[in-house]
Amino acid sequence: VEGDNVLVDAIGVADGSVMVSGVAQGHDAVDETWSLFLSRLDASFKPETRLIKKGGFRSGASMKWVGKHLLVGGYFLPQKLNKTESVNDYANAKLTLAGNYVWSVRPQAPDAERSASAIDAAGNVFSLSASKAGTTLAGVDMNGKPLQKMTSKSRFCDTTSMAALDVNLLAVRKPCDGSSKRASLVLIDKKTGKEAEPGLGKEEPVLVFSHTGRWGLISKDDKGMLAVQSGKTQRTE
Repeated sequence: VEGDNVLVDAIGVADGSVMVSGVAQGHDAVDETWSLFLSRLDASFKPETRLIKKGGFRSGASMKWVGKHLLVGGYFLPQKLNKTESVNDYANAKLTLAGNYVWSVRPQAPDAERSASAIDAAGNVFSLSASKAGTTLAGVDMNGKPLQKMTSKSRFCDTTSMAALDVNLLAVRKPCDGSSKRASLVLIDKKTGKEAEPGLGKEEPVLVFSHTGRWGLISKDDKGMLAVQSGKTQRTE
């Protein structure tokens, strides 16, 4: 894959093949270039790669393979961007293995900031954003149709990590007022947007993730030592 920086964001398996996707970034003295790449590796691990030179997604985007389709949630960057420019274009998209866009939507308001994404096993893309009105939770299903969109007051603004569970989202969030630099672990109901703070220890949460019915949490103590916790997701719907 061409690029000065090539980052793999998602790996999936379907029909005996391994699918890999990510972002390729290049630059010269004036501009940056952004592209997506999608690769399929057969049983002999021979790669078939497509570089989509139509723009890419900023670091931190969520990508997930569901069957032979790639779901993406994150900040989209045009194929060519001047280094002095800044773009705030949060988007969700679905692509085929051939690199064609099935759909692309903007579920959050144009003035929304600090958006974060999580994609569940069914291919639903959820996003959280912060604005003066509060925290907005939006959902888009596998077909690009809106699931829900609601805004509620929250003491949190920044979301640094988020994972999709069965009926909830698990997120690492920081308060809006700056009263504490410490992050908190927040459980968010997918349907109502209601927040709760589960007590999972005294350590500060750093990263959350989920896979095949399990959740994971990486946290750190006051000395910077890392710890890992995991468990089964409990379905309640």
